[in-house]
Amino acid sequence: MLCAGSTGDHRGGGVADAATGMIADVTEPTEPTEPTEIVIGDLDGEHVRIRVLGRTHAAPPEAAGSDWLVSPITIVVGGFTGQVPAALRSDELHRSREGLQEVQRTGGGTAVLKSIEDWISLAVVLQTNGTLSVTGSADDEPGIGNTLRFAFDGLPSEQLGPLVAALRECEDRFGSVPGP
Repeated sequence: MLCAGSTGDHRGGGVADAATGMIADVTEPTEPTEPTEIVIGDLDGEHVRIRVLGRTHAAPPEAAGSDWLVSPITIVVGGFTGQVPAALRSDELHRSREGLQEVQRTGGGTAVLKSIEDWISLAVVLQTNGTLSVTGSADDEPGIGNTLRFAFDGLPSEQLGPLVAALRECEDRFGSVPGP
């Protein structure tokens, strides 16, 4: 899968910039900043944590390829802990925020975060008993690596507010370029 403005994909830890041909490392942001953390679950228990560190390319927000964000993911479920050196797109986070807001507004439903490169796919469901359940999968090297499938539930629905706020902070900091 090619992203606009690049000559390669983010698998294998890098992406080739169309203008320079240089490979950008998806584990290091071009302009390091304090991370924005998106946490689903309890950091002392089962959770998914996405740390948005910055852009994979130094470019204005409206430039091609500027929508890729260095976003390492940590997943702690049951006896497993997984780390994924992901690059997520700003529009993927934007759509997830919109979905979570809709779940919050209507008092039910499902919100999804799915990366186009299959780093992560997860669903947050507001159950009829008022708790959240999370199911998903993460790949350490999409298409060729290992896949962790996970599920946890019983989260208080009050977590929706902080989730929406963290995703909104990402949009405020990095913008949201319309995706495919």
